[in-house]
Amino acid sequence: MTSHNLLCLASHSPRRRRLLEELGVPFFARSAPDSVEESVVGAGRGGEAELVAAGRARAKGESILQELREVDGQVSPSVLAADTVVHLGERLFDKPSDPQQAFEFLRTLSGRRHGVVTALWLYHAQTVHEVWRRTWVDFDDLSEELIASYVATGDPFDKAGGYGIQGPGATLIKGVEGCYYNVVGLPVRELRVLLAQAGFPWKFGA
Repeated sequence: MTSHNLLCLASHSPRRRRLLEELGVPFFARSAPDSVEESVVGAGRGGEAELVAAGRARAKGESILQELREVDGQVSPSVLAADTVVHLGERLFDKPSDPQQAFEFLRTLSGRRHGVVTALWLYHAQTVHEVWRRTWVDFDDLSEELIASYVATGDPFDKAGGYGIQGPGATLIKGVEGCYYNVVGLPVRELRVLLAQAGFPWKFGA
């Protein structure tokens, strides 16, 4: 099966790639250029998290869609993009740029409930489909020593909000209300519904 018959995942996230593999969705992955990623990170500060996540997912997806058409010569490629935003009230938390910012993010989230929004953007059969979902996450009260220890693992640096729900970051979380996989970065129920709505040919174990 060639890439022309596959869904292109517009993401470098190993977690999203792993989930698609586990679901059996036929895909290949391609990351948006650094210039797009940089513009996405800076977009929408102060806006509502769901609108920011949706806009960022769209920007990633449209960039890869254009590349597949112009560079690869695909007439009607299928592209899936996603973006995850962590928010506490109206404040948005991107991926931390350094250990100090990761520490500050986690200290701010300590002992508090915050939202995690993941938006999906799917282009298939010349039609765009979009959806987003929010999950609420409750953090334990975290000591500065615990935060510093977690930051030292390096785990926070490629994750919105400075933590991952899978791996060592799970020890920081007291509870989750909503979809676990939404916090991982790919709400799988919404993905299934989106693929069905779009008519993308997929079934478990394909």
